[in-house]
Amino acid sequence: MKATIFGATGMVGIEVLHHCLNETRFKQVVTIGRHVTGVTHPKLREIEHHDFTDYGTLKSELSETSVCFYCLGVYQGKVSTEKFWEITCTYFESLLEFFQEVGPGGTTFCLLSAQGADPREKSPFLFAKAKGRAEKKFMDAKIKKKYIFRPGYINPGRKVSKSRIPAWVVKPFYKLFPGIGIDAPMLAGVMVEVGLNGCLQVLFENTDIRKMGQGQLKGVIKNLG
Repeated sequence: MKATIFGATGMVGIEVLHHCLNETRFKQVVTIGRHVTGVTHPKLREIEHHDFTDYGTLKSELSETSVCFYCLGVYQGKVSTEKFWEITCTYFESLLEFFQEVGPGGTTFCLLSAQGADPREKSPFLFAKAKGRAEKKFMDAKIKKKYIFRPGYINPGRKVSKSRIPAWVVKPFYKLFPGIGIDAPMLAGVMVEVGLNGCLQVLFENTDIRKMGQGQLKGVIKNLG
């Protein structure tokens, strides 16, 4: 099997990468991003790509993908509103269109979204509307095996967060109320497990991800609504 990871230099993407490299069922792992991760491994291939609205040059790479992990994103406030929409929605929509045209029908897609994502785009929060739009496009796409993960606060693992809210502000609350979020390595582990094994459940809220990470969750179909 072959794993392809978008956003492998990010806080969650780097954890997904290491889980994939440690998973014996993946014989090849490919990262696609503006920068390489710097990780060295015999089965890792890193591709620098700069135009995320055009995947034509990656046709041969993507056509052989067994599981695609989409962790590409940016924190609200780090870029302009226009750029935030482009990174969150346009890039992902372009990839979906490409896969529907030339991609293999058996590819499994795992999308990293966020708690509060609103597919109806009625939320007053920009990130919720943008993430919701990406989810809606995802669910409407003619891709059979798809999964969405909506973590709350993500406690960093190998890589620190680039959020505008400093970690020292949030971490004390996370220690007192761990249910508000999840550790990045656990989130990545669940994504990889679901990507490899499949699940009856399609949408995973933060609570679901925590339960699955702790071995408590039995998959059920869940309606995005």
